[in-house]
Amino acid sequence: MLKAVERNRVNVTGGIFRERMELNCRYLMELDTTALLQNFYVEVGIILPGLQTVYDPANANLHWDWEAPVCQLRGHFLGHWLSAASRLVASEHDEELQIKLNKIVSELARCQN
Repeated sequence: MLKAVERNRVNVTGGIFRERMELNCRYLMELDTTALLQNFYVEVGIILPGLQTVYDPANANLHWDWEAPVCQLRGHFLGHWLSAASRLVASEHDEELQIKLNKIVSELARCQN
């Protein structure tokens, strides 16, 4: 019979699941903080240095597709990023990811204010 186990009592110590977890953490860290926040900045009128006019979108350090400023789903991806980062910080106590997470939450508060 299966029994629920609290998350804080489980550690992923090796194998494919650990590899995937580490890969996911590296991916979260490699995404640029400004690009993750780009649409929130645009909505509140915070000018991104050097990006007042984007002449070459392919080479601008921004996220496009669903995160393009004209897309109705813009900002949605950051919610997924926050959930994934929060879970990894809670389970792995990754200090570098915690710093990035805190920075993003702080910037969201700045935009909200």
